[in-house]
Amino acid sequence: MSTVTGVEQFEQTFKAPLASSLKLYAMVGFVAAFFAWSTIFQLDVASHSVGEVKPAGQTKPIQHLEGGIVREILVAEGQRVEAGDPLVALERVAAQTDLSTLKNQLLILQIKRARLLAQLDGREALDLPSELVQENRTMVQSEQQLLEAYQLKMRAINRNQLARIEQREAERAELQARLDHFLVKRGIVDDQIRINKNLRSKGLSNDLEKLALDKEKATIDGTIAETEFGMKRVDAAIRQETLALDRLVAEEEEKIQTELVEAESDLSDLNDAIVKAQDTSDRLVVSAPIAGTVLNLQVVTEGAVIAPGGTLLSIVPTGDELLIDLNLPVGDVGLVALNQPARVDLMSATARGYQPLEAKVVYVGADRLLDEQGAPFYRVRLKPATDEFVRGSTTFPLVPGVTVSATILTGKRSVFDYLFEPFTRLSRAALTEP
Repeated sequence: MSTVTGVEQFEQTFKAPLASSLKLYAMVGFVAAFFAWSTIFQLDVASHSVGEVKPAGQTKPIQHLEGGIVREILVAEGQRVEAGDPLVALERVAAQTDLSTLKNQLLILQIKRARLLAQLDGREALDLPSELVQENRTMVQSEQQLLEAYQLKMRAINRNQLARIEQREAERAELQARLDHFLVKRGIVDDQIRINKNLRSKGLSNDLEKLALDKEKATIDGTIAETEFGMKRVDAAIRQETLALDRLVAEEEEKIQTELVEAESDLSDLNDAIVKAQDTSDRLVVSAPIAGTVLNLQVVTEGAVIAPGGTLLSIVPTGDELLIDLNLPVGDVGLVALNQPARVDLMSATARGYQPLEAKVVYVGADRLLDEQGAPFYRVRLKPATDEFVRGSTTFPLVPGVTVSATILTGKRSVFDYLFEPFTRLSRAALTEP
């Protein structure tokens, strides 16, 4: 039977509790260290989106208002051009024909307008520049003949109406002479009646003579009244003939005035059309409005037909800074603000190894938009710190149209927040009623 010494008994008494205590201390220390690490260590909170590189001023489309047939293509895809450089030339035949036709119509209207003004002013000849008359004798002679025919017509109208008026005036003169005659005759009869009255008072005349004189006076008074009425009727006829002459002249002048107004309106329209046609003729060679790089060349064959308003190509402005357009999910818009940092990665088959670019938020849309599928999003733009991706000695420049992925850093959270978020969410909702 073995004998246990005092030392061995002491070791057996305290060895087991000490080991348990060390394990407990180690576990508590580990938990405390993990708690401290999870509280101090911060993780990035980010919003992820896919975007496209675009110039800040947007790519400028080059269009032609009227369209036409391509005669010559003067640039190639990716070619750099300066402002004013020719890009595409269109056929000239149709535009020049239209311009020539419009100018000829304008000339005809100008000569017609001169004829109408001469008719209104009563002039015998057209008032036109001598150079125009010499270069367009046939048209000028035609309008001069119309002017002469109008003058003959107006003279005939005046002659006919004046003859009618003269006839009426002759009738009035005849009536006036008759009236004067009977007025004199009535005066004589009045004297006879007065003398007869004196004789009758002395018994030297009888009632028969008085009745004869009264009858003669009544006849004369009737004739005078009839003549005065006839004169009034003739005066009215003279006024009617005079008004008829004035009316005929006014009607002719009104017709001329109407034609003149129409001619003036047509001249204004033609001048506008000529300006437009001249502009079209001048723009048959489409030039670059700005310096930049040719992009999306739509015209590839000579003889191709360009629809009115059709886009020929696009130009990326030289020196225009490049931005990255993102379609931000609606749920992330409250987390994104101006000047927040972002990281941009290249998305392509050869993207492996290229370092991401630093960027910052420079624009956040004020309202949501809809994409082609009808999904809502907010427009966000990033400005990259550099304009190329780097992989060792190799670079990949940012150019419009390149697709990239972007990560916008919206904040930081500790590991502790992530781990205990379910519990904090439950604690916030614990005492609330749904």
